[in-house]
Amino acid sequence: MNLSWIIGIAAYVLLEKLAPNDRVLARISGVTLITASVWLELSLR
Repeated sequence: MNLSWIIGIAAYVLLEKLAPNDRVLARISGVTLITASVWLELSLR
């Protein structure tokens, strides 16, 4: 695994732990992951 991926995941976990309202962060990350997966699927065709 690339070091930048590990730093990104660690930053996300830190943000998740420190965020006062975790529901907003969960929704934003969910929308981001869905968008990224759709973009990846469409770019591989």
